Amino acid sequence: MYRKFAWLAALVLAFAPAAVVADHEARYDFSQTVSVSGTLVAVSWQFPRIFLSFDIADGANRTERWSAMTGNPGQLGRAGIADRKQLQIGGRYEIEANPGIGGAKTLFLKSLKGPDGRLIQLGM
Repeated sequence: MYRKFAWLAALVLAFAPAAVVADHEARYDFSQTVSVSGTLVAVSWQFPRIFLSFDIADGANRTERWSAMTGNPGQLGRAGIADRKQLQIGGRYEIEANPGIGGAKTLFLKSLKGPDGRLIQLGM
């Protein structure tokens, strides 16, 4: 019985990364990169991902709420952000990201340039 469980656990662990990559490819267009700027309004720091919400002005000067996903907290820590308090709510950020598929107001972050001018490279 233990061996069957061990094999099942090994299979799940072996294919889990492929499922995560496939999920990202279904949500974001990695063949395109967009550059926008917006005001950071919320940070959701939760494993396995970090989500940031930005207010971004569209071409008609209307503000829209966009959701941006990063990698895991460890990836952000290696990029120099070890704590959510280092991200300034209300601060203006320049964003480079892969856009969501189908016009969704979602982004997969590649880099952020914060109000202090520091560039945070996250990209895939």
